[in-house]
Amino acid sequence: MGIKYRFLILEDVETDAELIMDQILHTVIVCTFKCTDNEFDFKKLVGEYKPDLVLADYSLPTYDGISALNYVLQHSPELPVIIITGSMNEETAVRCMKAGAADYILKDNMSRLGLAVLAAIEKKNLKLELIQAQKMEAIGNLAGGIAHDFNNLLGVIIGYSDYILETLNPNDTMYRFIENIKSSGTQGVYLTEQLLSVSRKQIIQTEILSINMIVSTTERMLKRLLGEDINLVSYLDTDIWMIEADHGQITQILMNLAINARDAMVEGGKIEIRTENVEIDEHFCRQFMYAHPGYYICLSVLDTGIGLDQETQSHIFEPFYTTKERGKGTGLGLSVIYGIVKQHKGWIAVESQPGNGTLFKVYLPAAFPTEIKKTSEKIFTCETQGYSMRVLLVEDQKMLREFASQILHENGYIISVAEKAEEAIALFESEHGRFDIVFSDVVLPGMSGVKLVDCLLAKKPELNVLLTSGYLDDKSQWSVIRDKGFPFLYKPYTLKKLLSAMKEALI
Repeated sequence: MGIKYRFLILEDVETDAELIMDQILHTVIVCTFKCTDNEFDFKKLVGEYKPDLVLADYSLPTYDGISALNYVLQHSPELPVIIITGSMNEETAVRCMKAGAADYILKDNMSRLGLAVLAAIEKKNLKLELIQAQKMEAIGNLAGGIAHDFNNLLGVIIGYSDYILETLNPNDTMYRFIENIKSSGTQGVYLTEQLLSVSRKQIIQTEILSINMIVSTTERMLKRLLGEDINLVSYLDTDIWMIEADHGQITQILMNLAINARDAMVEGGKIEIRTENVEIDEHFCRQFMYAHPGYYICLSVLDTGIGLDQETQSHIFEPFYTTKERGKGTGLGLSVIYGIVKQHKGWIAVESQPGNGTLFKVYLPAAFPTEIKKTSEKIFTCETQGYSMRVLLVEDQKMLREFASQILHENGYIISVAEKAEEAIALFESEHGRFDIVFSDVVLPGMSGVKLVDCLLAKKPELNVLLTSGYLDDKSQWSVIRDKGFPFLYKPYTLKKLLSAMKEALI
């Protein structure tokens, strides 16, 4: 099922109104109609019916199309209006278009109405998509900036907690206090990951996956989480195509949708999870503003809950928007899903009505690899001490720089620190390149960590590299890091992860 569009017709001649509806019903658009012939009902329906398109007769006994157009532009400027008339000269047509009409149709040429409606709807969808993209970009940039700074702070908290725990006896009362501090920091990491998912700046690690495998694995956990009053069933396409995705993030999508569905069924109910292969064509794309032609797998989650009205549906993917009581939710669940899906080059659609449950459909591009590459983690059994290896540490966050420097120094590394890339280059040159490894943050003021590494490798090709960052944006050049095969340490890192990553990068 596609989007069911709502059309409002302002027309005083019943047969003409029927002709308008008949022309539109011959298109691929699924729609409903409301008709009126007077100003009072028209204005009321614009507010209550919330149409997607207005089709207004140019001249009525007590009202006219231009007045209706002006009202719409003042109160619902995103709503397109097509003027329809039995007689219109060129001057009047120009006046309608200059006034803001999406198009005008002569009643003796109604065959053109279908194409005009499709064009108006597509233009409106593109405009709404642009507004949504701008809104998400602005909020995403804010979330990404917060997450970046927060990750650095969490790195210090978790790192020093690890450091102190290494020095304490587990039976010491202080040990439990420090463990609680570290635990709180770890919970903060999860919140940061949510913010990065919203902003689409989280570093994802993709592999070729079966969505059915993820559903089957997650379903067992969900049944315990959802409770006995929720009947969870799944219908999985046995010939489902593969996808290239981040396993953890796809699991998070399924978990968030299932938990949202449970929260919508306070007295219990049923959740259906379904997977299927779909081929998206141009006709389908007219129904969904974010759709693109191609081959996709569709993950559906249907509940029998309270449903969502149109106003709520228009806001549910916005960060921090929630219909739950104060203190019952962060409003990040669906916006996190939205961010993950967009980062995987897919889209999400919702179909719902108050009292009739909600259906979420997640579309992810199918993957048809000629060869599936299997990856395996390297296992290192050697000690993590540095044995006098010389490290050029580049980090602009003071506390994190001090933490990393201290930990590496105490584990046998000889450390030289720099706050900026330019400072690191000067230090490298003054030491005549006598470093075994450069350990650098990716996002630095001025020159990026990736460019810094390229510069140093040009001077000393055998130099080892370890890069680190807590989020993904244009500055972080994640695709470049991945393509060049540079070792990478995700922030915030623990003491053990830092030492292991350093040792791995030096092998």
